[in-house]
Amino acid sequence: MTSDYPNDSYMEMSPRVLVDEGVTLKSSLKQLHIKPTNLEALVWNLPAWRRTVKTGAAIYEANWITTTKAKRAARKSPAL
Repeated sequence: MTSDYPNDSYMEMSPRVLVDEGVTLKSSLKQLHIKPTNLEALVWNLPAWRRTVKTGAAIYEANWITTTKAKRAARKSPAL
């Protein structure tokens, strides 16, 4: 398998990549209402992890739908 990057191991070990992954992980956990301090305990307990992610995803999706509907209603309402 070839890559566009000159050195694949450089991309795996790049501090910039590691920082970006950390930011993405933290923002994803925040969206799912998972505290980073509880992450390690949840990782070791797979059923609890699945339950927490499903619950967090359902809450996030419900909030997203509500926000989207409100924005659409505001956009569609006639300007006074």
